[in-house]
Amino acid sequence: MTVRVSVVVVGYGEEPALVECLEALVQDVGDDGDVVLVDNGILNPPVVPGVRVLPARSNLGFAGGCSLGVASTVGEVIVFVNSDAVIRPGAVRALVEALCDPSVGLVSGCVLVRGEDDAVNSTGNPVHVSGLSWAGGLGEPRSDHLAARTITSISGALFATRRDTWEALGGMRAEFFLYYEDTDLSLRCWLAGWRVAYCPDAVALHSYEFDRNPRKMYLLERNRLASVLTVYPPHLLRRALPVVIAFEPLLLLIAVRDGWAAEKLRAWGWLALHARKLRRERRAYAERTVATHALDDLLVTSLPSQQVRRPPGARLLDRVVTGYWRRRSDRAGSPKRGRPDVVVLRTNPRDSSLPRLLTVLTSAIKVQALVWDRTGDYECPVKSDSLQVQPNVTPGRYHHASTLLSVLRLQPWFLSATLRARPRAVHAMDLDTGVVGLLAARLLRVPFVYQCLDPYAGALPVGWPRTLGRFVNVVENMVISKADLFVITDLLRMPQHAGATPRSLVELANVPMSVPEPQPFSESGLVVGYIGSLVPHRSLETIIDTVGSLAAEGVSLVLGGFGPLEEALQARAERYPNVSFLGWVDDRDLMATLGGFDVFVQIEDPDHPAYRWVSPNKVFESMALGRPIVVAMGTLAADRIAESGHGVTVSYGVADDLRTALLHLLHEPAQRASLGEAGRRAFTEQWSPDIVSERVLGAYVIEGSTTRVELNPAGVKG
Repeated sequence: MTVRVSVVVVGYGEEPALVECLEALVQDVGDDGDVVLVDNGILNPPVVPGVRVLPARSNLGFAGGCSLGVASTVGEVIVFVNSDAVIRPGAVRALVEALCDPSVGLVSGCVLVRGEDDAVNSTGNPVHVSGLSWAGGLGEPRSDHLAARTITSISGALFATRRDTWEALGGMRAEFFLYYEDTDLSLRCWLAGWRVAYCPDAVALHSYEFDRNPRKMYLLERNRLASVLTVYPPHLLRRALPVVIAFEPLLLLIAVRDGWAAEKLRAWGWLALHARKLRRERRAYAERTVATHALDDLLVTSLPSQQVRRPPGARLLDRVVTGYWRRRSDRAGSPKRGRPDVVVLRTNPRDSSLPRLLTVLTSAIKVQALVWDRTGDYECPVKSDSLQVQPNVTPGRYHHASTLLSVLRLQPWFLSATLRARPRAVHAMDLDTGVVGLLAARLLRVPFVYQCLDPYAGALPVGWPRTLGRFVNVVENMVISKADLFVITDLLRMPQHAGATPRSLVELANVPMSVPEPQPFSESGLVVGYIGSLVPHRSLETIIDTVGSLAAEGVSLVLGGFGPLEEALQARAERYPNVSFLGWVDDRDLMATLGGFDVFVQIEDPDHPAYRWVSPNKVFESMALGRPIVVAMGTLAADRIAESGHGVTVSYGVADDLRTALLHLLHEPAQRASLGEAGRRAFTEQWSPDIVSERVLGAYVIEGSTTRVELNPAGVKG
């Protein structure tokens, strides 16, 4: 470790695991830091070499003890560990490395239940809109939580922060004494503009047992309500307050049932007596808030079935709260109302192409996105006062023949919603919104933009009549030719659109719009990664089996995404101890997850017309993160890495080729680094978000704030 680390442990009472806790910390920190034990009233304070004991004048609780400990240290990074938690080797280093990302303010470790064979205690805690919080992932296997990600709240059992972040946040609230101080700190961290992250490589074994004693419930309820009333920004408090008020009688009934009603009433009394103090704190925290809407999409609307004995009707209550929260979410965007500059139409909002486009457009113009929410839980990762998202919640499937019928049924909604919005331009993404988008633009007499991510004919199910494919191709070429602007993911893909004559053309490549600094490669072994569509013709079975056979060599695979092969690939991955399956990864967590890979794989079938020409996100993501990528020969991806010089080509579906390539990258770290540097250089010079955004916005002439949008043929690349 290159930074000075201070570790703070707060002890009170008997503390049977304290010696083991401290010895593990001293060994892990080494000469790069110090370990401080705050003695809040330990019955038998231990003497452990390398540990400095700091007596407290009285029992300050966890919050006050942590603050006292931090004040006595000088480390740039501060790690907090519960006195009944024992870290595994490397935990401190992992937390420090996670904080190298300046966008991360707090990082929480993987806390396991001691003595229960890698069963999770917490991998980051969810927070309900009412402020209720619980141990995330409790009882689940650690194997389900091997990827770094963004979380709502840390677990106080094992977390870390930079000293300057701690000071900027004002530390923990001493009046909380015990419980909920970690959640409160996390919410304030988000609002101050930092992310809260989960680090799977920082592991601690925690002597955990959920206890509902009256004293604990009093502190939990008091602190929860105090946090909601002082931390939630005004717009969020207005939305959440009806839920909080509705929950209070229900929680009182639960308290009566479980024997802590007096403590619940006492919590209300404390809030009433300290109302003036809470108002002062609310003003103080408002001054520190820079990301007002940071919590909007982090709070959940359903309560867990574990840890809390749910009352009858809890499922119905969850549905009511969810419905209310969505409706209020739509209304909460009042600054986004009014006539948009552009309406964007998209049937697959989970794909990263929509957040990419919205990030570009909302930097300069006002956008309304009409999206098909097939599962009823879509949350747009792009947050901007220039954006309004209007979902159509209609059940549907991905990558299935029935999807086409569902898309046809949605056409009247897309048309009517676009006409009602009266935009100054219409932007349709792919042919399933292309025809209706063109019709709406002509009826409104506004410019029409058509963006093709993949030609629709190539996406039709295998075995469908070729005549249908030819018809779809003719229709798409017509839409391209009539569009005022054609947006393509890669100019090298124009041969796919033979017969189309676009009036204007601009390239919006599949680049990541948020790019962290590249992280060091793994010190030992090789982490291979793929996160994308789990569909045929991508050699995914071969990738799993090939990497699975290299476990003894130190090669591992992280596989994620969604699609028709999801269940089959998950089952296949479970055969191998060195293959992890993540499922779908939220766009907000994607780059943090990808940053843990040493090499990317994207091996597509060059003989399949839909895959020969795909311009994969993975090519540009690997460039941005300074990582090599393995692709199939004869594909557009191979053409791109030939230009950038940051990848390796293999024969599609040939396991021996892939095995040879991976072993070469494993045993030649210098070449691996050289390929990564070449990719990063190409990305910085040609494909950075600023360059791509400028290219696309060059196609729009914007006069005034939101007065008129015209398409600018002179400003495009073609």
